[in-house]
Amino acid sequence: RVMDSATGKTSVMAPFIIMLFLYFIVGLFTVINQQFQVPLKSAMLPHDGNMTNALVTLLNFSWFLAYPFSEGFATRWVARLGYRKTSVYSLLIFMAGLGLYEAAVLLHMYAPSYIVILGNRIFTGFFIFLSGSFVIGIAVTILQVVTGLYLDVNPVGKTTPLQRQMIGGTTNSIGMAIGPLVVSYVIFYGIPLHNVQSHEFIWPVVALIAVIAAITLVTVRTPMPAVDMTGRSATQPTHKSIWSFPQLRLGVIGIFCYVGVEVAVGGNINLYATSLNTTFATAATKMAALYWAGILVGRFVGSVYTKVSSQHKL
Repeated sequence: RVMDSATGKTSVMAPFIIMLFLYFIVGLFTVINQQFQVPLKSAMLPHDGNMTNALVTLLNFSWFLAYPFSEGFATRWVARLGYRKTSVYSLLIFMAGLGLYEAAVLLHMYAPSYIVILGNRIFTGFFIFLSGSFVIGIAVTILQVVTGLYLDVNPVGKTTPLQRQMIGGTTNSIGMAIGPLVVSYVIFYGIPLHNVQSHEFIWPVVALIAVIAAITLVTVRTPMPAVDMTGRSATQPTHKSIWSFPQLRLGVIGIFCYVGVEVAVGGNINLYATSLNTTFATAATKMAALYWAGILVGRFVGSVYTKVSSQHKL
């Protein structure tokens, strides 16, 4: 039985809602970061360089590169610190990554320096921006571990773990679907992404830091159930490695390919739209929003078939 560590009473809805909101934030900021590719290209990279598109896609790469580096210690943090402290620490790391974004922009504006790569002058601020993406990727990985585990093992009413994961996945997908529109109409307030300049990052990033700080304060004040360790035994022998199961190995390969395609299209559709130099260029974020909304609808339709076995679904 999961209990509130402070009061000893069962805590259900408040932490559940917080976890859903964190799941939403993960999806929202994953796509916001992707949509920063075109503004970053416009603000900090040479427009006529032969490496520009390759370099700007490193923003997405650095974000997801954080996942394999973070997964292990994220699970250890949850086991040792619990849901709330781990969530708070991950949000603090999140703000640090956003701080690196701000530092990159300010450096580019007031003390610009650059290095030459294969004949292309690349501003130093661009690489600091990439490091910020990596740091936020670490925070998002930890949040995904926390939210995924919480929704799986902490009951809410008569819901099953699968139903709670589906609810969490839906909120995550909603965040991803509206992310491009948030970038276009809130963060850059209607400026076409290919016309964004460095100074137009400053106040939006400050606002994002303030939003994450507010979420952190709410999370600190929300009682969370304790992580139930009673069902685990440190002395229980492990007879097999998890990699000895072929279905797991095939599943890893499958999800690697699936996520690679999903993220590549979602992250680069803006670059393609702006390269057309037509009305698509000014509506690039709408193309991305339509893409993620289509995935949201598809996931919702797919979730209806809950009584069909996984093997038959596949």
